[in-house]
Amino acid sequence: MATLMWISLAERPLSVGELCHALAVKVGTPSLDPEKVPSIQSVLGCCLGLVTIDQETSTVRLIHATLQEYLQSQPDIFESPHTTIAEVCLSYLSFQSLRGLSITLEEFSSEIYATPDHVSARLLFLESVSAKLPFLEYASCYWGIHVQKGPTASIEQSAVNLLGHYPESVAAKIFLIKSDVRQSWECDSDWFSVLHYASWTGIHKIVVELLRTGNYKVNQKDASGRTPLNLAAQNGHEEALKVLLEHPDVDPDLVDNDGRTPLSWAAEHGYEAVVKLLLSRPDVNPDLADKDGRTPLSWAAEHGCEGVVRLLLNRADVNPNLTDDGEHGQTPLSWAAVCGYEGVVKILLDRIDIKPDLANKYGRTPLSWAAEHGYEGVVRLLLDRTDVNPNLTDHDYCQTPLSWATVRGHERVVEILLDRVDINPDLAGKDGQGPVSSAANHGYQEVGSTPLGRTDVNLISANISGQTILHLAAKSGRHRIVKLLLERTHLCSDVLDLYLRTPLSWAAENGHLEVIELLLGWTDADPDSTNLDGRTPLSWAAWAGFEEVVTLLLSRDDVSGDAPDIDGLTPLFHAAGSGHNGVVGLLLNRWDVNPKRQNNSGRTVVSWAAGNGKAEVVNTLLEWTDIHPDFPDHHGRTALSWAAGKGHQKVVESLLTRTDVNAESFDSEGRSPLDWALMSNHEGVVAVLLEWASRDSGVELLQN
Repeated sequence: MATLMWISLAERPLSVGELCHALAVKVGTPSLDPEKVPSIQSVLGCCLGLVTIDQETSTVRLIHATLQEYLQSQPDIFESPHTTIAEVCLSYLSFQSLRGLSITLEEFSSEIYATPDHVSARLLFLESVSAKLPFLEYASCYWGIHVQKGPTASIEQSAVNLLGHYPESVAAKIFLIKSDVRQSWECDSDWFSVLHYASWTGIHKIVVELLRTGNYKVNQKDASGRTPLNLAAQNGHEEALKVLLEHPDVDPDLVDNDGRTPLSWAAEHGYEAVVKLLLSRPDVNPDLADKDGRTPLSWAAEHGCEGVVRLLLNRADVNPNLTDDGEHGQTPLSWAAVCGYEGVVKILLDRIDIKPDLANKYGRTPLSWAAEHGYEGVVRLLLDRTDVNPNLTDHDYCQTPLSWATVRGHERVVEILLDRVDINPDLAGKDGQGPVSSAANHGYQEVGSTPLGRTDVNLISANISGQTILHLAAKSGRHRIVKLLLERTHLCSDVLDLYLRTPLSWAAENGHLEVIELLLGWTDADPDSTNLDGRTPLSWAAWAGFEEVVTLLLSRDDVSGDAPDIDGLTPLFHAAGSGHNGVVGLLLNRWDVNPKRQNNSGRTVVSWAAGNGKAEVVNTLLEWTDIHPDFPDHHGRTALSWAAGKGHQKVVESLLTRTDVNAESFDSEGRSPLDWALMSNHEGVVAVLLEWASRDSGVELLQN
């Protein structure tokens, strides 16, 4: 039962060593008897298969998570479990061997400060100590939590005894390294005192005893600038907070190194009882901002703490419209909206002096944030206000709330916004796109089709690239939007953008077969139109390797299979250069494709594929009877010359198997394929060419 108690109620999973050492501790003894430490095999054997070792983390856990949940929900199964665990932790930390270890810390500390990487040094310290004392880290970090959960008079006295020498102890050092308090390495009465620790853990009776001695300063700040009151508030320890607030010298509004007060921390974590106590003090400023300009209300709103928000808004001296100094400059309402906390938004909107349309430094309003993230309830609450303008654009992207909702694909939010009579569904963003265009471009078919029924949507407007909604929908493969646009509007299916590209051209490049079929079925569609670079839809599909699209286009009599672009590159060139062997095969079987064609530089398709290192395509082309693999371009360079110069060894090997390839040919500059390989330091290609020369009658090549 002891094993089950430790595993189910420990504050974190225990390692094998930690569990075995914890089970071996005999409360009240001065040291640990090593012979009493059980083996993990014996521990597992006593648990009837209910306990196992997690191989990934090397920790001990219960065999099923449901068993863990059951044991945690049944506190009466174990007798005073947290008291028992606390006793073990305190006994362990009181061992004489640990007190001896603390004496050597000054020397170890100086070694750490001599190390540039303090973090690595601290981890090294923990590893060195934990290797000898496996249970030390857990006992150091969590004894106070177990005391707080299972307090008894004897336990509290044991804690007081430990705290008598706590500041200089190894337990304090480990706690500060591992805990969320995040102190510096120093741990003495001038920094993180015993009173700090007691306040952090919330053991209020010990706080009482410590304050009664008069040896501790109630307003003393630790290395992070936090007072005991700050730490108690941060962790929601109401009783400890009451004790500290009763001290005549306490200052409840002292700020830490981040400018945050105890009220700020309590508000962020939603500790209503603590917030009430602090707000009852006349010397607490409920609207004091930290270094980032964040007030307690701002923190509570961001984290959805409705009760705390109500408490703060009941104060007349709390300004609900203050903007912080952070990255965006948000108001509390803006924080609640961006996080989707509908309840907090409603509470804030009930405040008579709230400004619901106040924008941040980038022009983003609460409605803008809620619309972007798809928070329907928050959007409805804001749109119910007459002082909310749904058409405000932000500064960076010139987007409206409707634009943000469409870009993110939030269909229901789009519908809610369009129900507002004063909404402008056609306001364009920074790129010239309206909401419908944004939806079409980002792939939200349902959202894009929602506003199409409105008469005030300009469906023929273009963005800064001259692209209409039809272009964007075709480019993104949104066939339903394309179909709606073609059926409902008078848009020409061949409308051109600034690059003279049609929707069909964009759909072909991106392989959207269903869109292409729709467009080709329209009477005014030109399947062979060329853009500024002279490229056809077939050229784009071949370059991208979309075999189904190429097959569809080649099935049409009004599509040229061999149309060159302004560089003289045909679809076959583009497919070969990109290595799309399947498309190459489709094009070679087309009656009007000339595999001997040269581009503007005089290069053949074999030369083009060879220069791009597409060995599979080269082999396919070499099997074609009409192909001349050694035809020189305008500079006298052959396919072998290009492959050798680029270092494409497999292509070189394939070409050298041909008897009609001359490895000794020279270009217009007098360079052979071997020269090109040598100049580019392609050792593998050089070796292949030299081997070929020695094997065949390549005496001249070797001499050169």
